[in-house]
Amino acid sequence: MAEKSLFVTYLLWLFGGFFGLHHLYLGRDYQALIWWMFAGGYFGLGLIRDLWRIPEYVKDANEESSYMEELAEKMRKNPKPSAGTVRYFGQVTVSDAFGYLVIGAIPKELIPEMFIPIISAVTVPLAVACGVYLVGNIGRHEGAFSSALIGAYLSLPVYFFYDAPICLTSLASLSYFNANSKKWRRTPRPHKSFARRIAFLSFCGLIYLSLWGSWLYFNCTIVKEGQEPVKCRDAAKHFFKSPIWKEFVFVMKEIWRTLQENGWREVWRAVIDAFDPVGERNAMKVLGLDGSPTQQEITARYRKLSREWHPDKHKDLEQKQIAQEKFIEIQQAYEILSKIKSGRIAQNVKDQDEFRFCVQYSDGRIRIWRLQRDRTSPAYIRYRHRGPAPGVTVRIDIGYTIRLSVVRIDCDLNANRYISDILHPVVVRYLLGVPNAIFQQDNARSHVARPVLTFHDSQDIRLSP
Repeated sequence: MAEKSLFVTYLLWLFGGFFGLHHLYLGRDYQALIWWMFAGGYFGLGLIRDLWRIPEYVKDANEESSYMEELAEKMRKNPKPSAGTVRYFGQVTVSDAFGYLVIGAIPKELIPEMFIPIISAVTVPLAVACGVYLVGNIGRHEGAFSSALIGAYLSLPVYFFYDAPICLTSLASLSYFNANSKKWRRTPRPHKSFARRIAFLSFCGLIYLSLWGSWLYFNCTIVKEGQEPVKCRDAAKHFFKSPIWKEFVFVMKEIWRTLQENGWREVWRAVIDAFDPVGERNAMKVLGLDGSPTQQEITARYRKLSREWHPDKHKDLEQKQIAQEKFIEIQQAYEILSKIKSGRIAQNVKDQDEFRFCVQYSDGRIRIWRLQRDRTSPAYIRYRHRGPAPGVTVRIDIGYTIRLSVVRIDCDLNANRYISDILHPVVVRYLLGVPNAIFQQDNARSHVARPVLTFHDSQDIRLSP
């Protein structure tokens, strides 16, 4: 086998270190694979450490006499390799990363929920054992894969009580591997052709990329403030229409300005907005809207543009085709904005209910309003006391971003009291501090009376449809 060059090794470290090319050149295939998977070994840390470790790696690859004598002396003093901090940290890190990657790659939308814990309990220990084995067999250390696998599956009973205890599985596999099979590699590895080595690394890389692809397609989501999480596969559809693609220079300047004015906390939000994962900004541009339009404004604009670009209004085939594409784009923009508006309303107020309690009789609670799915549920049906008795009505609103004071009204609630005791002192004051807020109320008689609707108009209170 040709002697390895220190100069070539450093050259490959400089230009291909993040892909592990210098380790591949020296025949350290497992280390090259890990460097490729983790961008230079733990995201660049291993690459930096290689800077002063490469001379020793070259001596090992060339089996220089002075190095081999030192190694033989070390083996005589320590019949079993010592547990180095770097290797121990590497085994824990890589095995944990493999375990979490397998968990993230499980296509939960295709598999019944009851089977997911079983699949996790079978696949996660296998992935963890692969990580422990790979790092444990780098250089002059070696150990059996069966030991790493047995140690990983020793943690299997814990999976019935906890949700994927990956760290515990890694520690169990690592401890069993080091205690039962870790030893010095006293003979050189069997020689393999370059094609066979590349085939093995390609197979491992294909599995690794497949797991990442499964996570990206099935489970990866982008969370934008005030909206439901968006699947990455859906966000990718809007990428080529997003500002960061069409107006890259302008967006970069805006992100830099945001960093200077608001710091790093707001930069991530600006980056997410630039990618436009839900397609909101592009949809606004298609419909020619600015700011925060209401649903009525969106609908009015959509109807106007639909009439303008309807294909039936054009007789020329070329113009008809252009109008057809524009008409479809307008429809898609309207659907995106309408869905976003509905989602924001639903996310702001998750539940609301109203009860009436009869003070005199314990069985006199009357359900005034309830969800449609609860109308026939025995838990929500109460017998009504028909005799005269004092009562009190309690209204409950549950929201994620709303916390208002409790208002007590010691008499019947009518439209005037609703305005004077609730809307004016509480609701209006709160809405002034929330830009573009939408107020949602039910259709109780005191809530939809003409004076109340007039008050809403006078105060510019936007109501949900």
